[in-house]
Amino acid sequence: MSQSLSRFAAPILWGTSQAGSTLLLASSAWMVSGLTSSPFLNGLLPAVGALPALMNLGFRRSGYWLQLLGVSLLLICSFFYGQSQIAKIALIIASFLTIFVHGIGQEVSNIPLQKSIMASSGVSMRRLQIGQEIGVLLGNLMTAILFPAVRQFIPALALMFPMAHFLHRSSQASGVQEASTPVKKKSESNSLCLMQGVVLGSLFGMLALWVREIDGGKCFDFAMVLVAYAVGRSLVAFVPKMQASLRYILIVFLLVSIELIPIPVISILMFSVIGALVGASDFSLVERLESFGDLPSRWQVLQNSSALGGLVGSFVLGIICEVLGLNVALFAVCFGFVVLAFAVSRKSLMA
Repeated sequence: MSQSLSRFAAPILWGTSQAGSTLLLASSAWMVSGLTSSPFLNGLLPAVGALPALMNLGFRRSGYWLQLLGVSLLLICSFFYGQSQIAKIALIIASFLTIFVHGIGQEVSNIPLQKSIMASSGVSMRRLQIGQEIGVLLGNLMTAILFPAVRQFIPALALMFPMAHFLHRSSQASGVQEASTPVKKKSESNSLCLMQGVVLGSLFGMLALWVREIDGGKCFDFAMVLVAYAVGRSLVAFVPKMQASLRYILIVFLLVSIELIPIPVISILMFSVIGALVGASDFSLVERLESFGDLPSRWQVLQNSSALGGLVGSFVLGIICEVLGLNVALFAVCFGFVVLAFAVSRKSLMA
């Protein structure tokens, strides 16, 4: 029998680990945007993190240790941050390696850990998802408050330790055989989830560099945009029902408004609404994936499709911006949302 958890502690445990991962990913993106102004390299970073979704990996709870390894590696490397070109190149390489290792850990361990937590606490998948959204919010908020990188990576590692403790205790209780047996993975995806991932991957793949280079912002500004987005996702229950295509058209309107009204407070509010609309779209898509099994499996299909789409989106937009300049990023993302709205309307998806 695995380590038991209360229904109150389970979402907190899951949310805490997600906070650590979010803090790592957000702070890494900002750090790389400061090390190089290349849109291609900045767009490639989230693509590398999504690359494990393409690999036919098994499911193992023990994969979580790779996430801890990734955070530890970048923490060590961040102490050698310097102004020399060699130091910058070394830290960029370390960042890419860390995100890749961390991505593998997430890919193989998320579903087994979710199922272990649900089995030991009786908590629903929806409550775990709420815990995750709160954790993402906390991670982004800490990105804004804790700066520079070393101050961000240390708490990221600390936030991931409670899950490691649960994994160690539950592995001891269930025995070595259960802990070391991989769960076979279904490499399944959904076309609409994939398309949404492409567009969102394009948006967030360039966001750190866009805030730094175009908006003239700082890490606090970048992180507060992410906080606003996470707050919006946590308010998904308040989004009124509407045609799925209309959500994406509203997002285009909000993105254009951010460009036309370059006021930080307005931008933050807009990203809150964008987060709520995207969150509602996620739930709408998951509800219609009945053929993929239980809810954890459906969310994994969404996550895998989004990761693959994000890889393509961030990589392609990075190349486009490398050739044409960063100013085309917003136009390209808006065009992507319009195409997505058209595709969704043809599928007749309703909220």
